[in-house]
Amino acid sequence: MPIGIKDLFDVRGLGTQCGIRNWTSEIAKKDATIVNRLRQAGAIILGKTVTTPLACFDPPPTKNPWNSAHTPGGSSSGSAAALAACQIAGALGSQTGGSLCRPASYCGVCALKPTFGILSIEGVQPVSLELDHPGPMARNVWDLGLLFGVLTNQTIPVRKVRAYTLGIPKGPFLSETSEELGDLFQSQRERLSQAGFGFFEVDLPGDFSTLYKDHYDLMAWGAFQTHQERFNLEPTIFPPKVFDLIQTGAMLTEKRLDQARQGALKLRQGLVHLLQGLDGWILPGFHGYPPGCDSTGVPRFHSPWSFLGWPEVSFGVEVGRNNLPVALQVVGRPHSDLALLAIAQAMSSVLGRPKLPPKGVS
Repeated sequence: MPIGIKDLFDVRGLGTQCGIRNWTSEIAKKDATIVNRLRQAGAIILGKTVTTPLACFDPPPTKNPWNSAHTPGGSSSGSAAALAACQIAGALGSQTGGSLCRPASYCGVCALKPTFGILSIEGVQPVSLELDHPGPMARNVWDLGLLFGVLTNQTIPVRKVRAYTLGIPKGPFLSETSEELGDLFQSQRERLSQAGFGFFEVDLPGDFSTLYKDHYDLMAWGAFQTHQERFNLEPTIFPPKVFDLIQTGAMLTEKRLDQARQGALKLRQGLVHLLQGLDGWILPGFHGYPPGCDSTGVPRFHSPWSFLGWPEVSFGVEVGRNNLPVALQVVGRPHSDLALLAIAQAMSSVLGRPKLPPKGVS
């Protein structure tokens, strides 16, 4: 498979520029661990794909292949766009907030953010060591499983399509979804129900929304720890949103960081009980269509799973307004990565997936 590698990973013979021109003059002497796994399995490494600067919030030059007036998302923007444009068959990306699954959803392709710690981060420029998740991306969920199997050195079992019982978390995942996308989500549920899937709405705990601030603070602290030395020496090399993130991290106290970590522990313990009797959760891939190119979009539907370290699979299912794709995601308990891939494959067998973007899109 021809593979694109997000420019956050070391690739032998290339510089790792992390989305910033002249970030380094060094040439990588060896591949990142998971790049090497792909190469050893016979993958053709075509080259680097664009990342937002330091895999954070400043917009990239990449456009959405479906409609170039819209963002492809961030920070694995180049990987998602190259897949949708059929330049590559697979890719590597990374997620600290929503950086794998949001661009995959925006571009109508697929991504797996695995359980935290499953894939090596050796040879990957960090954002936050407490939150960083490298992961595979592909144009369909079957290729996604193939890549994940290579990366984890295991054979992905071929499962017969069957019905699953899934929870639908309420809270922001329903209340913040636009009316049109909510209607499409309902239609997708009905089609899956006719195929034998079962659905139950799940009430999230009242303090669920606190995780967004906790997540941001841990990400900011991680960015400060990663870049502190260079930030003090060359502050002007950092784009505005990265600059603000690092400054926020510099002002955080140990007490505040402990509160954020305790918040993650408490939510993990509480939310896993809500998955009892369910194969996983299903929710829309995003709350609204991708915005314009001055933003990378909103990570709120994906950052909770980065904060908790839970696996998620995002995949395109159809095309909606403005010729932009619509996506779903499935989320599960830790180490349910293979089960989520099987669920996504079963859903794709029922719902289909977006066809290629039209030629000559502008």
